[in-house]
Amino acid sequence: MSLIFSNKTRDWKHVLETQKKSGISSHRWCHQNHVPYTTFMYWKRRFTQTATLSRESFTELLAPTSKSGIQLECNGVRVLLDKDFDSSTLMKCLQTLKRTPC
Repeated sequence: MSLIFSNKTRDWKHVLETQKKSGISSHRWCHQNHVPYTTFMYWKRRFTQTATLSRESFTELLAPTSKSGIQLECNGVRVLLDKDFDSSTLMKCLQTLKRTPC
């Protein structure tokens, strides 16, 4: 029984490597190769190590000093706005951020 499992495990590792090297999405690769997508994803999850969360995985966000302002954050970029912020400056900032993936 363990020999069969060992072969099956090895075969699925090969399938996953082949899909990854193909450069196409998992869903499309499964469709083209007549592999059930749900089965593929089961094996992919099985071999993927889950990331262990540690204290370093989190960023501490401090409360803004002004209770009447707002705080925006994207990709580690933090924008603090006072209650009397300049809306044209905010629009320029948002347009710049929109051009970069968040």
